[in-house]
Amino acid sequence: MRKYFSQITMLLLIGAFCCIMPALAQDERTLIDFVNQALENTRQVDSLAVDLQQMTRQTVSSLGLLVNRNFEQLLNGKTILQKTNPRAEMSLALNFIVEDLNIQGTPSVADSLMQTIDIIVLDGQIYARIRDAAPTITTPVPNQWLNITASANVIPGLEITAMERYLDMMMAGLQYPVTTSVVTSIGEIDADELDGQTMRVFDISLDWKRLRLLNQDEFELLNQMMHDLTDEIEGMFSIRVWVGADDELVHQVQVTANTEREFDRDHQNAYDTVRIRETHRLSFRYSRFNEPFEIEAPDVNSE
Repeated sequence: MRKYFSQITMLLLIGAFCCIMPALAQDERTLIDFVNQALENTRQVDSLAVDLQQMTRQTVSSLGLLVNRNFEQLLNGKTILQKTNPRAEMSLALNFIVEDLNIQGTPSVADSLMQTIDIIVLDGQIYARIRDAAPTITTPVPNQWLNITASANVIPGLEITAMERYLDMMMAGLQYPVTTSVVTSIGEIDADELDGQTMRVFDISLDWKRLRLLNQDEFELLNQMMHDLTDEIEGMFSIRVWVGADDELVHQVQVTANTEREFDRDHQNAYDTVRIRETHRLSFRYSRFNEPFEIEAPDVNSE
């Protein structure tokens, strides 16, 4: 689970070296400035609510077999962004499915791992509980709230006790690298309506090879998604951003990343070509800006 937990934390700036990119037009640079300001405006609010939907699909073909791996994650929560005492309350519903197929697509093995993890970050402490776990998952303390800051290993897979990691999971949609050094194109499309407000909507394409140069410490999600990519891999990375026409805050971010690669290997004296395709889709929905949320510590060791 640790790998997929670390997938739930995110992205930003980049060095300005690599391949030469086409020059952006002045109107594109103006749009980049507007979107960046909207992202910054949203990062500066006192509190917000977030709903995240994440889907990762990997297909591997080798030696006449197909293996499909699907990871789905739903997050909903609220956070108070005070720098001296940040607080958050969230629920993560996770589902990981592995399915082996023969070359004709007939299922041979399928396994599904589902569970929901509730997390509260408060006063420097992190509390968590696991519930609604699939029968195939062994949960040592089901449905009980535990202080994982005090006992980091009490729930396997939740050893991360830096509260910034969990706060970053909620704010990740506001950390994308909309900069002239990584944006290859940006355009404004038809307006939309969200939260009773007209939205300006922007489609943005990013240079995925440059994205790999992001700071490893700060932008872990993108590095997890692209950790083993090489220059020979074909890929694309794009985001769509909804900005309120009145409040100039970011209300929604949708992310799409696709990669495809193949390589040859010698497997037990059988020369084989391995093909791997990956699709990542994320949707962040932000709302309830600056509302006075109440976040309280749970009753530890109780359901």
